[in-house]
Amino acid sequence: MVPFRSTWSAKAGLSLLAAVIGAPSASAQFSTYGVGCGAAITNEAATLPFLGMRYRLRSAGHAPGSLAIAILGFQQIAFPLPFGPGCFLLARPDATVALPVGGGGDVELALDVPVIPSLIGLTVFDQWLGLDPNGAISMSVGGMATVDNPQLGISAVAPAVLSIGTVVTVTAHNLGTTRPQDLCMGVMAFNPAHGRGLIRVTSIVPAGFGDTVTGVVQTLPRDAAGQPVQGVVAIMRGDGNELPPIAGLGGGWGWIGPDLPEAGGANHHSVQGTPDPRTRLTFAVDSGDVVLEVPVASYSGSATTDVHWNAGGKHFDSFLPAEPISGTMNETQLRDSVLLPSIQAKYNLLYPGLLQITATTVNGNPGVRIHMVSGAAVSGVGGSVWI
Repeated sequence: MVPFRSTWSAKAGLSLLAAVIGAPSASAQFSTYGVGCGAAITNEAATLPFLGMRYRLRSAGHAPGSLAIAILGFQQIAFPLPFGPGCFLLARPDATVALPVGGGGDVELALDVPVIPSLIGLTVFDQWLGLDPNGAISMSVGGMATVDNPQLGISAVAPAVLSIGTVVTVTAHNLGTTRPQDLCMGVMAFNPAHGRGLIRVTSIVPAGFGDTVTGVVQTLPRDAAGQPVQGVVAIMRGDGNELPPIAGLGGGWGWIGPDLPEAGGANHHSVQGTPDPRTRLTFAVDSGDVVLEVPVASYSGSATTDVHWNAGGKHFDSFLPAEPISGTMNETQLRDSVLLPSIQAKYNLLYPGLLQITATTVNGNPGVRIHMVSGAAVSGVGGSVWI
Protein backbone atom coordinates (compact mmCIF):
# COMPACT_ATOMS: atom_id res chain seq x y z
CA MET A 1 0.00 0.00 0.00
CA VAL A 2 1.43 3.40 -0.99
CA PRO A 3 1.41 5.69 2.06
CA PHE A 4 -0.56 8.91 2.05
CA ARG A 5 1.71 11.85 1.16
CA SER A 6 1.44 15.49 2.07
CA THR A 7 3.79 18.38 1.29
CA TRP A 8 4.28 21.22 3.73
CA SER A 9 6.59 24.15 2.99
CA ALA A 10 9.22 24.51 5.67
CA LYS A 11 10.52 27.76 4.19
CA ALA A 12 8.86 30.26 6.51
CA GLY A 13 9.60 28.49 9.78
CA LEU A 14 13.12 27.38 8.95
CA SER A 15 14.08 30.73 7.46
CA LEU A 16 12.84 32.70 10.45
CA LEU A 17 14.53 30.47 12.99
CA ALA A 18 17.84 30.49 11.13
CA ALA A 19 17.79 34.27 11.06
CA VAL A 20 17.33 34.33 14.83
CA ILE A 21 19.71 31.63 16.05
CA GLY A 22 22.10 30.91 13.15
CA ALA A 23 23.46 27.39 12.72
CA PRO A 24 26.84 25.64 12.81
CA SER A 25 28.06 23.49 9.92
CA ALA A 26 27.16 19.81 10.08
CA SER A 27 26.47 16.80 7.90
CA ALA A 28 22.89 15.85 7.06
CA GLN A 29 21.68 13.05 9.30
CA PHE A 30 18.59 11.61 11.00
CA SER A 31 18.44 9.75 14.31
CA THR A 32 15.83 8.82 16.89
CA TYR A 33 15.71 9.31 20.65
CA GLY A 34 13.46 8.58 23.61
CA VAL A 35 10.74 5.93 23.76
CA GLY A 36 7.21 5.73 22.42
CA CYS A 37 4.00 4.59 24.04
CA GLY A 38 0.79 2.84 23.00
CA ALA A 39 0.81 1.07 19.65
CA ALA A 40 4.24 0.63 18.06
CA ILE A 41 4.19 3.43 15.47
CA THR A 42 7.51 4.24 13.85
CA ASN A 43 9.43 7.44 13.12
CA GLU A 44 11.62 7.22 10.00
CA ALA A 45 13.26 9.47 7.41
CA ALA A 46 13.00 8.36 3.78
CA THR A 47 15.31 11.16 2.62
CA LEU A 48 17.75 13.49 4.37
CA PRO A 49 17.19 17.24 4.87
CA PHE A 50 19.34 18.83 2.16
CA LEU A 51 18.98 22.44 1.07
CA GLY A 52 16.63 22.82 -1.88
CA MET A 53 15.43 19.24 -1.65
CA ARG A 54 12.47 17.40 -0.17
CA TYR A 55 12.88 15.95 3.30
CA ARG A 56 10.47 13.02 3.74
CA LEU A 57 9.33 11.79 7.15
CA ARG A 58 7.45 8.50 7.41
CA SER A 59 5.56 6.61 10.08
CA ALA A 60 4.19 3.06 9.98
CA GLY A 61 2.09 0.91 12.32
CA HIS A 62 -0.98 3.17 12.47
CA ALA A 63 -4.49 1.75 12.44
CA PRO A 64 -6.01 1.94 8.94
CA GLY A 65 -8.42 4.87 8.69
CA SER A 66 -6.93 6.61 11.73
CA LEU A 67 -5.38 10.06 12.01
CA ALA A 68 -1.66 10.74 12.29
CA ILE A 69 -0.28 14.02 13.54
CA ALA A 70 3.30 15.06 12.77
CA ILE A 71 4.76 17.25 15.52
CA LEU A 72 7.63 19.47 14.36
CA GLY A 73 9.83 21.73 16.46
CA PHE A 74 13.23 23.26 17.00
CA GLN A 75 13.87 21.90 20.50
CA GLN A 76 14.06 18.46 22.07
CA ILE A 77 11.89 18.17 25.18
CA ALA A 78 10.47 15.45 27.47
CA PHE A 79 7.04 16.64 28.60
CA PRO A 80 4.87 14.01 30.39
CA LEU A 81 1.55 13.23 28.70
CA PRO A 82 -1.58 11.76 30.36
CA PHE A 83 -1.97 8.98 27.78
CA GLY A 84 -0.40 6.22 29.83
CA PRO A 85 2.84 5.27 31.59
CA GLY A 86 5.98 6.46 29.85
CA CYS A 87 4.19 8.75 27.40
CA PHE A 88 6.19 11.90 26.62
CA LEU A 89 6.03 14.76 24.16
CA LEU A 90 9.57 14.66 22.77
CA ALA A 91 9.59 17.60 20.31
CA ARG A 92 8.49 21.14 21.06
CA PRO A 93 5.29 21.59 18.99
CA ASP A 94 6.25 24.62 16.89
CA ALA A 95 4.14 23.20 14.05
CA THR A 96 1.76 20.27 13.65
CA VAL A 97 0.38 18.62 10.51
CA ALA A 98 -2.59 16.21 10.63
CA LEU A 99 -2.68 13.48 7.96
CA PRO A 100 -5.23 10.72 7.27
CA VAL A 101 -3.84 7.19 7.36
CA GLY A 102 -4.49 4.85 4.45
CA GLY A 103 -5.34 1.19 4.50
CA GLY A 104 -1.72 0.12 4.86
CA GLY A 105 -1.21 2.01 8.11
CA ASP A 106 1.61 4.16 6.69
CA VAL A 107 1.83 7.91 6.36
CA GLU A 108 4.39 10.33 4.91
CA LEU A 109 5.07 14.06 5.31
CA ALA A 110 7.27 15.86 2.75
CA LEU A 111 9.00 19.08 3.79
CA ASP A 112 10.46 21.37 1.12
CA VAL A 113 13.71 22.78 2.52
CA PRO A 114 14.59 26.18 0.98
CA VAL A 115 18.02 27.01 -0.48
CA ILE A 116 19.21 29.27 2.34
CA PRO A 117 22.82 28.67 3.43
CA SER A 118 22.18 29.84 7.00
CA LEU A 119 19.99 26.75 7.51
CA ILE A 120 23.01 24.45 7.25
CA GLY A 121 23.52 22.79 10.64
CA LEU A 122 20.00 23.58 11.86
CA THR A 123 18.45 20.67 13.79
CA VAL A 124 14.72 19.94 13.44
CA PHE A 125 12.94 17.60 15.87
CA ASP A 126 9.81 15.57 15.19
CA GLN A 127 7.45 13.01 16.68
CA TRP A 128 4.34 11.22 15.45
CA LEU A 129 1.03 10.99 17.32
CA GLY A 130 -1.44 8.31 16.27
CA LEU A 131 -5.16 8.64 17.00
CA ASP A 132 -7.06 5.48 16.11
CA PRO A 133 -10.82 5.39 15.38
CA ASN A 134 -11.53 4.15 18.93
CA GLY A 135 -9.83 7.18 20.47
CA ALA A 136 -6.65 5.42 21.62
CA ILE A 137 -3.51 7.56 21.37
CA SER A 138 0.00 6.37 20.54
CA MET A 139 3.27 8.30 20.46
CA SER A 140 6.35 7.41 18.44
CA VAL A 141 9.96 7.88 19.47
CA GLY A 142 11.41 11.30 18.75
CA GLY A 143 13.38 12.05 15.60
CA MET A 144 16.04 14.65 14.94
CA ALA A 145 17.50 15.78 11.61
CA THR A 146 20.31 18.17 10.76
CA VAL A 147 20.09 20.26 7.58
CA ASP A 148 23.04 20.19 5.19
CA ASN A 149 23.95 21.20 1.67
CA PRO A 150 24.00 18.49 -1.02
CA GLN A 151 27.10 18.40 -3.17
CA LEU A 152 26.13 19.05 -6.76
CA GLY A 153 27.71 16.72 -9.27
CA ILE A 154 28.02 16.28 -13.03
CA SER A 155 28.60 12.84 -14.55
CA ALA A 156 28.23 13.54 -18.28
CA VAL A 157 28.18 16.46 -20.74
CA ALA A 158 27.35 16.39 -24.45
CA PRO A 159 28.46 17.52 -26.97
CA ALA A 160 32.16 18.19 -26.37
CA VAL A 161 32.40 21.05 -28.89
CA LEU A 162 30.13 24.04 -28.31
CA SER A 163 28.97 26.91 -30.49
CA ILE A 164 26.52 29.73 -29.84
CA GLY A 165 23.06 28.15 -29.93
CA THR A 166 24.28 24.60 -29.24
CA VAL A 167 21.86 22.52 -27.16
CA VAL A 168 23.80 21.00 -24.25
CA THR A 169 22.67 17.95 -22.27
CA VAL A 170 24.12 17.38 -18.81
CA THR A 171 23.57 14.43 -16.49
CA ALA A 172 23.73 15.74 -12.91
CA HIS A 173 22.74 14.78 -9.39
CA ASN A 174 21.73 16.59 -6.20
CA LEU A 175 20.40 19.56 -8.15
CA GLY A 176 18.13 20.57 -5.28
CA THR A 177 15.57 22.18 -7.62
CA THR A 178 13.29 21.40 -10.55
CA ARG A 179 13.07 25.04 -11.67
CA PRO A 180 15.37 25.76 -14.65
CA GLN A 181 15.81 29.40 -13.61
CA ASP A 182 17.39 28.33 -10.31
CA LEU A 183 20.41 26.79 -12.05
CA CYS A 184 23.32 28.83 -13.33
CA MET A 185 25.21 26.71 -15.87
CA GLY A 186 28.26 27.84 -17.76
CA VAL A 187 31.60 27.02 -19.30
CA MET A 188 34.44 27.95 -16.95
CA ALA A 189 37.71 28.56 -18.82
CA PHE A 190 40.76 26.65 -17.56
CA ASN A 191 42.54 30.00 -17.39
CA PRO A 192 40.44 32.27 -15.09
CA ALA A 193 41.58 35.32 -17.06
CA HIS A 194 39.55 34.05 -20.01
CA GLY A 195 36.29 34.23 -18.08
CA ARG A 196 33.33 31.98 -18.65
CA GLY A 197 30.44 31.41 -21.00
CA LEU A 198 26.76 31.07 -20.19
CA ILE A 199 24.47 28.12 -20.92
CA ARG A 200 20.86 29.05 -20.22
CA VAL A 201 19.05 26.10 -18.64
CA THR A 202 15.77 25.37 -20.40
CA SER A 203 14.57 22.17 -18.73
CA ILE A 204 15.22 19.72 -15.89
CA VAL A 205 13.97 16.13 -16.06
CA PRO A 206 14.23 14.66 -12.53
CA ALA A 207 15.48 11.09 -12.32
CA GLY A 208 16.93 10.83 -8.82
CA PHE A 209 20.64 10.23 -9.22
CA GLY A 210 21.20 11.30 -12.80
CA ASP A 211 18.78 14.15 -13.55
CA THR A 212 18.89 15.43 -17.14
CA VAL A 213 19.55 19.15 -17.54
CA THR A 214 19.17 20.77 -20.96
CA GLY A 215 20.41 24.23 -21.88
CA VAL A 216 21.38 26.44 -24.81
CA VAL A 217 24.81 28.06 -25.22
CA GLN A 218 24.53 31.86 -25.16
CA THR A 219 28.17 32.93 -24.73
CA LEU A 220 31.56 31.20 -24.58
CA PRO A 221 34.89 32.12 -22.93
CA ARG A 222 37.55 33.65 -25.20
CA ASP A 223 41.18 34.63 -24.80
CA ALA A 224 42.59 38.16 -25.16
CA ALA A 225 42.80 37.71 -28.93
CA GLY A 226 39.13 36.76 -29.09
CA GLN A 227 39.80 33.09 -29.80
CA PRO A 228 37.72 30.31 -28.19
CA VAL A 229 39.31 28.39 -25.33
CA GLN A 230 38.78 25.12 -23.49
CA GLY A 231 36.83 25.00 -20.27
CA VAL A 232 34.65 22.84 -18.07
CA VAL A 233 30.89 22.82 -17.71
CA ALA A 234 29.79 23.77 -14.20
CA ILE A 235 26.44 24.19 -12.45
CA MET A 236 25.56 26.39 -9.49
CA ARG A 237 22.25 26.36 -7.63
CA GLY A 238 20.64 29.55 -6.36
CA ASP A 239 17.50 31.68 -6.56
CA GLY A 240 16.59 32.55 -10.14
CA ASN A 241 14.01 34.91 -11.59
CA GLU A 242 12.74 34.55 -15.16
CA LEU A 243 11.41 37.75 -16.72
CA PRO A 244 8.97 37.61 -19.67
CA PRO A 245 9.14 40.23 -22.45
CA ILE A 246 8.07 43.65 -21.17
CA ALA A 247 7.02 46.92 -22.83
CA GLY A 248 8.50 46.11 -26.20
CA LEU A 249 11.72 44.79 -24.68
CA GLY A 250 12.81 41.16 -24.61
CA GLY A 251 12.76 39.09 -21.44
CA GLY A 252 15.63 38.29 -19.13
CA TRP A 253 17.00 36.12 -16.37
CA GLY A 254 18.47 37.21 -13.04
CA TRP A 255 20.08 34.94 -10.47
CA ILE A 256 21.49 35.32 -6.97
CA GLY A 257 23.57 32.44 -5.72
CA PRO A 258 24.27 31.72 -2.09
CA ASP A 259 27.68 30.51 -0.98
CA LEU A 260 27.17 26.95 -2.21
CA PRO A 261 29.61 24.50 -3.82
CA GLU A 262 29.95 24.45 -7.56
CA ALA A 263 29.63 21.23 -9.54
CA GLY A 264 31.81 20.22 -12.44
CA GLY A 265 35.45 20.99 -12.98
CA ALA A 266 36.73 17.50 -13.76
CA ASN A 267 38.80 17.42 -16.95
CA HIS A 268 36.69 14.67 -18.50
CA HIS A 269 33.82 17.17 -18.62
CA SER A 270 35.89 19.69 -20.58
CA VAL A 271 34.50 21.27 -23.73
CA GLN A 272 35.92 23.32 -26.58
CA GLY A 273 34.32 26.48 -27.93
CA THR A 274 34.16 27.64 -31.54
CA PRO A 275 34.76 31.21 -32.80
CA ASP A 276 32.14 33.86 -32.04
CA PRO A 277 32.15 36.58 -34.71
CA ARG A 278 30.24 39.12 -32.65
CA THR A 279 31.76 42.32 -31.24
CA ARG A 280 32.29 42.18 -27.50
CA LEU A 281 31.97 45.05 -24.99
CA THR A 282 33.26 43.95 -21.58
CA PHE A 283 32.14 44.75 -18.05
CA ALA A 284 34.70 45.80 -15.45
CA VAL A 285 35.06 47.22 -11.92
CA ASP A 286 35.22 50.97 -11.25
CA SER A 287 35.09 52.52 -7.75
CA GLY A 288 33.39 49.41 -6.37
CA ASP A 289 30.72 49.34 -9.10
CA VAL A 290 30.11 47.28 -12.22
CA VAL A 291 30.68 49.40 -15.34
CA LEU A 292 30.33 48.86 -19.07
CA GLU A 293 32.35 50.93 -21.53
CA VAL A 294 30.90 51.60 -25.00
CA PRO A 295 33.86 52.50 -27.26
CA VAL A 296 33.59 54.86 -30.21
CA ALA A 297 32.24 52.82 -33.14
CA SER A 298 29.23 52.22 -35.35
CA TYR A 299 26.89 49.54 -34.06
CA SER A 300 24.10 47.57 -35.76
CA GLY A 301 22.29 44.28 -35.40
CA SER A 302 21.37 43.39 -31.80
CA ALA A 303 22.84 43.49 -28.30
CA THR A 304 22.91 40.49 -25.93
CA THR A 305 23.97 41.10 -22.31
CA ASP A 306 25.61 38.57 -19.99
CA VAL A 307 27.17 39.89 -16.78
CA HIS A 308 28.03 38.51 -13.34
CA TRP A 309 29.66 39.80 -10.16
CA ASN A 310 30.11 39.18 -6.43
CA ALA A 311 28.83 41.53 -3.74
CA GLY A 312 27.88 41.23 -0.08
CA GLY A 313 28.84 37.55 0.07
CA LYS A 314 26.58 36.63 -2.84
CA HIS A 315 27.06 35.96 -6.53
CA PHE A 316 24.87 37.79 -9.06
CA ASP A 317 24.39 36.54 -12.61
CA SER A 318 22.12 37.68 -15.40
CA PHE A 319 21.33 37.28 -19.06
CA LEU A 320 19.35 39.66 -21.28
CA PRO A 321 18.58 38.20 -24.72
CA ALA A 322 19.21 40.11 -27.93
CA GLU A 323 17.75 43.62 -28.07
CA PRO A 324 17.44 44.95 -31.65
CA ILE A 325 19.53 47.96 -32.70
CA SER A 326 17.52 50.16 -35.04
CA GLY A 327 19.64 50.90 -38.07
CA THR A 328 23.18 52.02 -37.29
CA MET A 329 23.99 53.80 -34.02
CA ASN A 330 27.04 55.49 -32.56
CA GLU A 331 28.29 54.73 -29.06
CA THR A 332 26.11 57.32 -27.30
CA GLN A 333 22.99 56.31 -29.18
CA LEU A 334 23.62 52.66 -28.38
CA ARG A 335 24.05 53.43 -24.68
CA ASP A 336 21.04 55.76 -24.42
CA SER A 337 18.58 54.04 -26.76
CA VAL A 338 19.31 50.34 -26.23
CA LEU A 339 21.64 49.35 -23.39
CA LEU A 340 20.68 51.75 -20.58
CA PRO A 341 16.86 51.47 -20.90
CA SER A 342 17.04 47.69 -21.25
CA ILE A 343 19.35 47.16 -18.26
CA GLN A 344 17.45 49.65 -16.10
CA ALA A 345 13.99 48.26 -16.83
CA LYS A 346 14.91 44.60 -16.51
CA TYR A 347 17.33 44.72 -13.59
CA ASN A 348 14.87 46.76 -11.54
CA LEU A 349 12.45 43.83 -11.92
CA LEU A 350 14.99 41.03 -11.62
CA TYR A 351 16.72 42.55 -8.56
CA PRO A 352 14.07 44.85 -7.02
CA GLY A 353 15.55 47.46 -4.70
CA LEU A 354 19.10 46.08 -4.93
CA LEU A 355 20.66 48.02 -7.79
CA GLN A 356 21.00 51.58 -9.05
CA ILE A 357 21.71 51.80 -12.79
CA THR A 358 22.83 55.09 -14.35
CA ALA A 359 24.63 56.54 -17.36
CA THR A 360 28.30 57.21 -16.76
CA THR A 361 31.60 57.83 -18.50
CA VAL A 362 34.32 55.16 -18.66
CA ASN A 363 37.75 56.09 -20.05
CA GLY A 364 36.16 59.10 -21.74
CA ASN A 365 33.54 56.95 -23.49
CA PRO A 366 29.82 56.51 -22.79
CA GLY A 367 29.11 53.82 -20.23
CA VAL A 368 26.60 52.18 -17.91
CA ARG A 369 27.16 51.94 -14.15
CA ILE A 370 25.59 49.29 -11.89
CA HIS A 371 25.79 50.26 -8.21
CA MET A 372 24.75 48.14 -5.22
CA VAL A 373 22.21 50.13 -3.20
CA SER A 374 23.61 48.52 -0.04
CA GLY A 375 26.97 50.12 -0.78
CA ALA A 376 28.69 46.72 -1.01
CA ALA A 377 31.74 46.79 -3.27
CA VAL A 378 31.66 44.41 -6.20
CA SER A 379 34.37 41.95 -7.22
CA GLY A 380 34.84 39.12 -9.67
CA VAL A 381 33.11 41.09 -12.41
CA GLY A 382 32.82 39.32 -15.76
CA GLY A 383 30.62 39.18 -18.80
CA SER A 384 30.01 41.16 -21.94
CA VAL A 385 27.57 42.77 -24.28
CA TRP A 386 27.72 40.88 -27.59
CA ILE A 387 26.78 42.77 -30.75
